[in-house]
Order: sequence, then C-alpha cells, then structure tokens
Amino acid sequence: MSSPSSVHWQRRWAGPALILAVFIALLVWTWQRLTDVLVDFGVQLYVPWQLARGKVLYRDIAHYTGPLSVYFNALAFRMFGVSLRTLELANLPILIGIVIAIYWLTARMAGRFCATVCSISFLTLFAFAHVSIAGNYNFVTPYEYEYTHATLLCLILVIFLHRMVRDGRWIDSGMAGFLLGMIFLTRAEFFVAALGAAGVGFGFLVAGKRAAQVRRLNKMGILGIFFFAAAFAPVVSACLLRLAMPWDLAIRGTLGMWPAMLSGNVSSQYFYHHSMGTDDLARSLRLLAAWTLAWSIPVAGFAAWAILPKPRRSTPALAIAFFIGAIFVRFNWRHVDWISAFRPLPAAIALILAVSIIQFFRQQSGDTAMLAAILGVFSLLLMGKIILYARIAHYGCWLAMPATMMVVMSLFGWIPAWIARRGGNGAAFVAGIGGAWIVVLWIHLGISATAMGRLTVSVGTGADQFWADSVRGNCVNNAVLLAQQIPPEKTLACFPEGIMINYLSRRNAPARFVNFNPPDLLLFGQDRMLQAMLASPPDYIFLVHKDTSEFGERFFGKDYGQKLLAWIEANYQEAQVPSLELGDEPLQNGRFGIRLLVPRSADQNRRLIYGPGGGDSPRCIEAESISSSE
Repeated sequence: MSSPSSVHWQRRWAGPALILAVFIALLVWTWQRLTDVLVDFGVQLYVPWQLARGKVLYRDIAHYTGPLSVYFNALAFRMFGVSLRTLELANLPILIGIVIAIYWLTARMAGRFCATVCSISFLTLFAFAHVSIAGNYNFVTPYEYEYTHATLLCLILVIFLHRMVRDGRWIDSGMAGFLLGMIFLTRAEFFVAALGAAGVGFGFLVAGKRAAQVRRLNKMGILGIFFFAAAFAPVVSACLLRLAMPWDLAIRGTLGMWPAMLSGNVSSQYFYHHSMGTDDLARSLRLLAAWTLAWSIPVAGFAAWAILPKPRRSTPALAIAFFIGAIFVRFNWRHVDWISAFRPLPAAIALILAVSIIQFFRQQSGDTAMLAAILGVFSLLLMGKIILYARIAHYGCWLAMPATMMVVMSLFGWIPAWIARRGGNGAAFVAGIGGAWIVVLWIHLGISATAMGRLTVSVGTGADQFWADSVRGNCVNNAVLLAQQIPPEKTLACFPEGIMINYLSRRNAPARFVNFNPPDLLLFGQDRMLQAMLASPPDYIFLVHKDTSEFGERFFGKDYGQKLLAWIEANYQEAQVPSLELGDEPLQNGRFGIRLLVPRSADQNRRLIYGPGGGDSPRCIEAESISSSE
C-alpha cells in the first residue's frame, strides 16, 4: 500500500514527468529535421544576422511584421553567436513556456489528467510536427517566429485577464495591457484575437457577479490602466526606431502588418481565399458538415453508452470502449483526408463558448466558465484566417492550436465530468475517446515520420547543420559552395527565393529586399524592388526554382515579376559551372534547379524599353545593345 506522500507525488508530478519525457523524446527525434532548406525559414536566419551586424530593420531591410521577434533573435545572435543552433536553443524556452501555460490553463479548467493529455497532444500535433511538405510549421523552427512568440504572449494574457476578472486588481489589468502591446508588435491576427479576449474579460468584469466590486475599484480606472499599458510597448518601439530613421518609417515599422492588411492587396490573393476556405464556399460547408457528423458519431455514441443507467465500471468494459474507439479511427485511415479532419473546430468552439457564457451567468462553475469563455473567444477569432478550412497543418499549426486544446479539454475533462454528475460512467467515455485520440496522435506521428524520412542530405556545417531532401539539399549545398567563393565584399541576390543560401555562405544581399515571391511584390512593389536593384545591382545572382502556384501565379518572370526578370536577363548571363550539379533549368517545369548568373560585359548589356502593359506586367517592345563607349 502506498504511503500518502507517494500517492501525493504521483498525483502531482506523474503528469509533468510524462510530458517532460515526451518533450525530450520528440526533441531528439526531430532535431535538425524541422527546418526547410529554402522555403521561408532563411529569412528567420538572415535578417537577425544582418541586425546583429549593425543594420536596422525597416531602414536597411524590408520587413512586413512587427519588430519584436526579429530583434529578439538578433539579440540571441549577439549574445551567443550566429547559428541555427543558437536560434533553436534561444526559442526552446519559449516553447517550454507555452507547454507550461497550456498545462496551467487546462489544469485550472479541467484537472491534471486533462492537462497532461492536452500538453502531450500539443507536443505531438503542433510543437514538433512535420505534417506538410515544408518543414517550417512547428514551434522550434517556424517559418515566422512571430507565431511562436505571439502564442506564448497570448496564453499569458489570458491568464492575467482571468486574474483581473476574478480579483478586480489594477496590477493584473496593467499586465494584461502590457502583454497586448507586446502582441501588437508580432502579428495582426494574434492581436485581433487577444483584443477580442480582452473585450470579453472586461465584459465579464462589469456584467458578472463582481460588478459591485468593480464599481468600488473604479472600473474606468482599470480600463484606463489597461489601455495605457497596452500603448507602452508600441510607443517605445516607435521611439527606438526613430533613433535610426524618420518618424513615418518608424511608425510604419511599428504598425507591422496593418498597413498591408488595410490596403487589401495581399489578402485579395487566391492563396488567402483558399486558406480561409472561401474560394469554394459550397465545398467548404459540405466538408464542414461531413466532418462534424464523422466526429459526432463516436462522441455521441460513447456519451450515450457511458450515461446508461447503472453502467458497468469493470476493467473489461473500459478496455472494450478503448478498442472500439481505436478501431473506429483506425479503420480505412490511409484513405482519410487528415488535413480536413479538423474542419469542425470553429463549430466546436462556438458551442463551447455558448455553454461557457450561459454557465457563467448562471453562476455554475463561474470561474471555470469565465476562463473558458475568454479562451474560447480568443481561439475562435484566431481561426479567422482559416475559418472554413480549419486544420492543424500550415497556418493551423498556430491558429488552430488553442481551439484544438479546448476540444481536448471538452473530451477528456468537461464531458466526462458532466456524465459523472448525472450518475454515468465518465471513465467509459474517456476510455472510448482515448482509444480514438491515441490513434489520431499515432497517425500524425506517422505522417511526420514519413516527411522526415525524405530528409537524407545534410545541409550546412557545424551549428548551422540540418537535414533536407536529396534534390534540393544537394543543389543548395553546391550553390553554397559557389557562393563561398564569392569575395566577402561582393553581393549575392537570389530570385525569387533563396536567402538561405546567403545566410549559409555568409554573403550579403545587395538591397533591402530578401524575397521576391508574389506576396513580397504586392507588399513592397515591384517598381521599388527594381529601383533598389538599379541603385545597388548584385554582383552575382542565383535563379532558384520555386513553384508559387499556391498564390495563383506559378513562375517568377512569367506570371509575376516580369520587370525584374527582364532586367536580370538584360544585364546578367549564366555562368557555366560544369563541376557542380545544380539540377534542372529553374522556373520552367516541376523539376528543381539553380542557376548562377554573372554580369554581362559592357558590350553585351542591353537597354530595355517598355511599351504599353501597365502595372507589374509591361510589354518589352525593344532591347537595344549598349556599346562599350556608353
């Protein structure tokens, strides 16, 4: 028989110990295999490296999100040296903080067992996941660190909003406001979701059972402190940037994504409509209904079984429920579109939110209901960008994570508790749903294993080493070898994407712009990019294959960026490097390749004259040779 102290230790530490074991196992398993060799992540390395060398964001390097995450990574480079490993290790505490926040919130609302399930689910499905072709949708090497940093800030904000409503203290309001201001310096979608959560928190504070207390504490004072604290971080950011640039540029940099979002140019692209599920509304609604029905069957079935009069509580009954749940999900799983399996998340969160608000005002589990409602509003608003195509892949790695955790809380905490209060067997429900959920986690681990199995080529050296697929990995390795032969004072530009090559070879890009994909051209303007190239032409150019069909425009120079490619072809020619394999001709078909271009000699340069065409797609009607005498 266990002593009371040992039982207490098991209850308190068994869950965190299991979470720690899973964290370490997944970290070791995925180490150096979560970085994409070309897509997006090169920016997360190159830009902080440049800032650590003395350049200034927005003035010297074009950037479209807030400054917080980039300067955090630049500080890590200054303190611990420039390397991929530095970035990974510097951001692991951020990830650990997210796990702790998830555990605390879930334990507060649904108990320690549910908190353990939520934390392990987060680590498996999100933190160390590799469920898409590009390996940047995770919390260790994300394609933008703003997502990871904003997630932690938002979860802490929810905790302080809960404390503010519960205790009515000004210090909690001030901390919540300060965190909101910090979130403003990351990504706009997180700020909108956090602001919505704050609005609900203040609504509960004024309209809930503590309304009288709020009047005594001066509710306008609490609100004023919140907004004063929220303004602190953006004002400091603008002032610090002003030391290196004019006020208009400093303010625009502090605003981050908002100018581009309000212009509507980027959000109007097909890519974002598809990501939201509004490109084919009928199909999105049909899949939403189908997947809602598919997940409702096991939930309703196990709930009905568990709540039957005098349910069996024996171990065999629980085992049967477990295996039924596992078989339900495991059956024909290879033919299931697992990307679409999480489409019902918005509907589920809307239901949870409605129940939480009703319970709060009925004073049934008021504290838990209030916290669930604040988190529910945050989760629902955060999914706005994927509202009809909710998924845990791609953007959903961050945007759908809080909603997924709330659904897990319902399945392993709230619904079993509701069944038990009505005399049913909550354990039977947990056993059945647990069998299904374990299979879901196992399948996604298998998807990650398959994706990482394709990573067979080592890219980079020392602390910059990571693994890539053989085709792109070999080509990038050879391109880096070529770039390292370029004198350090010379510049290298990669079109439309390939700043990872600049970082690995430690070669500077010639201008403020680092990528030339369709969103970048819309954000910064092709004419501005071309003028920057004319003012500071690169000494060398890599044309890197990139199929951007997801944006509705497939190839650079053909479907977008025609001015830039015309200027490149007029002033640069291909350099023959027969000793190195660089793949197929880039930007022609589905096969990957890289080509090195060098400046033409003076008598080979051509002057381009553009005719009618307008916008970003002019028609080149004449190309005159420029003699050496000119």
